[in-house]
Amino acid sequence: MILNGITRITNDIEYDLLKSHINVLIDEATVKGYLSEQGADNEFIREIARLGKIGAIYETEVLRLPKRSNNPLVLEVE
Repeated sequence: MILNGITRITNDIEYDLLKSHINVLIDEATVKGYLSEQGADNEFIREIARLGKIGAIYETEVLRLPKRSNNPLVLEVE
């Protein structure tokens, strides 16, 4: 599965590949120092965020996982 230009995932295999790809991007961005500056805006951060949103949509719509808050202090209750 090529992740460039992906806008949606439709099954668990694609979901697992998406998560693995995000982890690879995070590892590469960390090694290259792209994640060291808080509030930085670069291609790695934008792509990780884009893929994360696609994964979150799949988690909510298909896996029926509750939406996550960006704030770690917020406890989500259904």
